[in-house]
Amino acid sequence: MNQDWRKITPEEISSQTADRPNTGNSTVKQIMVLLPDVEFHRILGEKNQKIAHLLHDNSFFVYKLQQLHSWSIAVKDRATCLLIAAETRQRVTVLKHDQLEQCLIAENKKRELLESRLAKEEEELTKVISALAQAVKDTEQSQSQWKRDESRLLEEYLPVTSSLTAELTRSQEELEAERSLWNMEKL
Repeated sequence: MNQDWRKITPEEISSQTADRPNTGNSTVKQIMVLLPDVEFHRILGEKNQKIAHLLHDNSFFVYKLQQLHSWSIAVKDRATCLLIAAETRQRVTVLKHDQLEQCLIAENKKRELLESRLAKEEEELTKVISALAQAVKDTEQSQSQWKRDESRLLEEYLPVTSSLTAELTRSQEELEAERSLWNMEKL
């Protein structure tokens, strides 16, 4: 299809524009007509690449979110176990106060460390969720813009395509008529 468009001569463009009312920018419109396929496919390719990239990012964020969620549950379970162990040790301190008091202090430090890590992980998880929501929003906006661009381009070039098809049909009919006349004159 692009090869057919490249064969259009400047004289043919002038004859096509002479049939239309002069809008002041008909030459610019004709130049734009010569590139719509390339431009459309370039835009389409860019949009598809963006969508593919965003979908890949989206999958990655979902995977990381699942990992963080699993880790968060494990940390919470570990913290719960540590808290239960600390409470048990506190009951035993009545019998072995000095010895078990040191263990309790150590366990409390571990628990604090785990709680601190858990708080950091929850903060990171919140950031990941926010980034994932933004990525989803960006994907939706990109898809919406792509659909609008596609509709606009299809609508914008439909009249040009129709007129070029009609002109091609008319030219083919004229050529066939000239061949017939030439063949008849030849005989």
